[in-house]
Amino acid sequence: MSTTEVWKKDGFFSLDEVIDKEVWDKLLEEALSLRDDAVTVERETTVTRRDGSFASPARYSVARIGPVFEGILRSRDVLGAVRERTGIGRLIPVRGGYNYYEHGDFMGVHRDEIRATVTLTFGITDNLGETSWSPDLRTANSKQLVEFVKTKGHLPVEHPGMPIGHRSVNAFDGYNIPHWRMPFEEDLGILGNLIYFEL
Repeated sequence: MSTTEVWKKDGFFSLDEVIDKEVWDKLLEEALSLRDDAVTVERETTVTRRDGSFASPARYSVARIGPVFEGILRSRDVLGAVRERTGIGRLIPVRGGYNYYEHGDFMGVHRDEIRATVTLTFGITDNLGETSWSPDLRTANSKQLVEFVKTKGHLPVEHPGMPIGHRSVNAFDGYNIPHWRMPFEEDLGILGNLIYFEL
């Protein structure tokens, strides 16, 4: 099966070779330096949005990227690798961000914004464990996801996890595949995320 066939079938692949060790070190420094500017996201209800995205209760913090992350977002090499693996030649970079998880923080079942044709996530710290997800609901509509959350709760426990490795990159179909993060058990975890959109 070709890499593009894997993407069409699974909506997921690993992309570990695209960020150099020196850049990882600088990403951690940058993320820590921006932490004081992070904005808390706190949501207590389930919402469906006009663009088809979906979100349930959550609590975590986010910060905009700095120049180190901007270099990855604008990298032709990273973009080329994602285009090649997905077979989507019209992808463009949209945005990136740092997610900060403190003890007890979580992100309930959600789907990313409509621009998230491909979502990249990567562990900047080494304690992020897994992001739970439900690939079998890749074609579910918002009404079905509302029912899923009503039945299973906003943090379902019986679903598989997508490992978030330290300095390891995952690419997945973030707009279509619902995913969530269980309550964080340590003091601080930092996750990077990057969005590509198909024009």
